[in-house]
Amino acid sequence: MTIRLRIRGAMAARATGAVLVVAAVAGCSSLVPGSGGLTSQPTNSGVIGYFMPATTTQVSSGTQFQQTLSTLEKEQFEACIRRLGFPANVQSIAFDNLNLMPFNVSSAYQRAQEAGLGLVNLSTIQQSGLLAPIYFAGLNRPNLSGVSAAELQAVRFDQWRCWSQAQQPARQLNLLGAALFRQWYAVQAREEASSQVQALDKTFGTCVTKEGAPRTAAGSLRQFISWLESVINRGAFFIVRGGALGPRFSSSSAALGKTDAQWSAVFARCAGPLVAVLQGLWLEKQQAFMQTHFQEVTELQTVAARTLSTLAQVNQQQ
Repeated sequence: MTIRLRIRGAMAARATGAVLVVAAVAGCSSLVPGSGGLTSQPTNSGVIGYFMPATTTQVSSGTQFQQTLSTLEKEQFEACIRRLGFPANVQSIAFDNLNLMPFNVSSAYQRAQEAGLGLVNLSTIQQSGLLAPIYFAGLNRPNLSGVSAAELQAVRFDQWRCWSQAQQPARQLNLLGAALFRQWYAVQAREEASSQVQALDKTFGTCVTKEGAPRTAAGSLRQFISWLESVINRGAFFIVRGGALGPRFSSSSAALGKTDAQWSAVFARCAGPLVAVLQGLWLEKQQAFMQTHFQEVTELQTVAARTLSTLAQVNQQQ
């Protein structure tokens, strides 16, 4: 499993080297000139949901796109390592280390970020009890017996060269997407600072504090989720050895799950009015944003389709 977090989450993931719980489904929308915004037509790229989602359906589509892209990059990485002629036991070292490289698929970390914007299904959160991501260190220890120091040094150097090569086809996509994401994020920030949203933030805060949450968790959806993440993950970085979670995870996972379920239910009960307003705002603002940035969005979708096609063709030839 690998990690590709959207721009606002990437630095946090790299700082922790974390492997995160993954969830994905399908669906997105495509921009049609003159339509006044988004239509219900599905798009294979899911690029809107990847860089600038405004609905839970778009988030799901972006997740699918994200996973497809990451899988194609992973295949290219593995082919690059094999071409270098390392024996199988040395290749396995690079493949194990793939978990700690920024290839990245969508994760619970990203899901929590979307929930902070109100892009979440509250009934699903209440039923699943899974609002906060649980982080654990992906520290698979490959068998180094019979691997010389020179081979180990070589594969550790070459794995980064192969990673860079695998990322090359998506570089233009990421640059274009980052530029649009920054502008879309600015729109969201302005709306979050509006009097309408801030009044609903206060209502949400009053509700969660009555349920026992601290005041530091009561300023907004983001603050609540950030607080819950810290509670769930306090001292909870777990070791993975031989493909299995270590005993520390097994002994504490039930308690962590109970805490997450408790506060997920609180979130679902208290966030309803704020989530409803935010979801309506994001869709309204996205429609205007898409019209203003129609050419850039069209280029982004074209580049996304070309990127996936290029990666798939290269992988077929290897």
